[in-house]
Amino acid sequence: MAGSTRELKRRVRGVTSIRQITRAMELVSAAKMQRAVNAVTQSRRYAALAWDMLTSVTAKLGGKSHLLLSLRPRRHAMLIVLSSNNGLAGGYNTKVAEVARAYEKTVREGSPEATVEVVTLGKKGRDYLVKRGSKLAAEFERNDRESIVSQISPITELAMSGYVDETYDEVAVAYTDFVSTLKQEPRVRRLLPVATADETLGHTAHEYAEETVASAETVHTFEPDVATVLDRLVPRLIEVQLYQALQESNASEHAARMMAMRNASDAAKDLKEDLTLTLNQLRQSGITSELAEISAGRMALGA
Repeated sequence: MAGSTRELKRRVRGVTSIRQITRAMELVSAAKMQRAVNAVTQSRRYAALAWDMLTSVTAKLGGKSHLLLSLRPRRHAMLIVLSSNNGLAGGYNTKVAEVARAYEKTVREGSPEATVEVVTLGKKGRDYLVKRGSKLAAEFERNDRESIVSQISPITELAMSGYVDETYDEVAVAYTDFVSTLKQEPRVRRLLPVATADETLGHTAHEYAEETVASAETVHTFEPDVATVLDRLVPRLIEVQLYQALQESNASEHAARMMAMRNASDAAKDLKEDLTLTLNQLRQSGITSELAEISAGRMALGA
C-alpha cells in the first residue's frame, strides 16, 4: 500500500504542475486574443469598405472584360493557406487544412486535369498538407515579431504575378474567420478573379452587419479610365483582404488555444480531484486495517 500511496502522490504532484502550466498558457492566450480581437475589429470595417469599393468599380465595366475580372476555365489554381507555427490550439490548424483539402477536391472534380498549388504561411498547415500529398508552390515563415503587412506583401506579389501571366486561373485563400471566442469558422475565399458586385459569396456575415456602402448606382469619375484604375487598385485591395484574413486567423488561433488550455486545465482539475479521492480512500483503508490489527492484537492479549 505504501508503494501505491507514493505513486498516487507523485501523480497528484504531476497533474498539479501540468494544471499550473495550462492555466498560465490560458491567461497568456487570453491576453493575446484580446489584442488580436481589437485589431480585427478595427481593420474589419476598412477591409469590408475596400472590397465594396472594388466591387463597385468593377460594376462600372458593364459588359467590358478585364483580365482581373474575367473567369477562365479553372485548370490551375493557387490556394494560400494561413495557419500557425505552434500547436496546442485544439483543431484550429487541422480544420483550416481540411478546408484547403476540400477546395483541392472541388477543383479536381470540376476537371480531372486541373491542379492546385498551395502557398503556405505557417508550419502546421504546411506540414499537414505536404504529408497528404498537396503540391507546394511556395512556403513563407510566420514571424509574430514582424508586421502583418511585411508577411503578406510577398504573397500578394506572387499571387498577382501568377494570375496576370496566366500561370494560375484562380487565386483563393484558406483562413479561419473569427466569429466569437467560442466559434471560429475555417473557410476559403476567392481573391482572383475579382468578384463582381453581384457575387457576394466571398463575404462573411459580419461584413454585411455594418451599414451598406457605395452601391453600383453611385456616380463615379475615373481618371484616366476604369481599366487603369483597376490595374492600380486591385493589388492593393487584394493585399488588404489578405491582411484581414491573417488578422482573423490570428484572433481565431489565440481563441482556440485559450479554449484548449481552459479545457486542459479543467480536465487536470477533475483528474486531481479523482486522484485525491482515491488517495484518501487508500489512506482510510490503511488506517482501518491498522485499527483492526490493533484491536485483534489487544483482544488476543486479553485472552
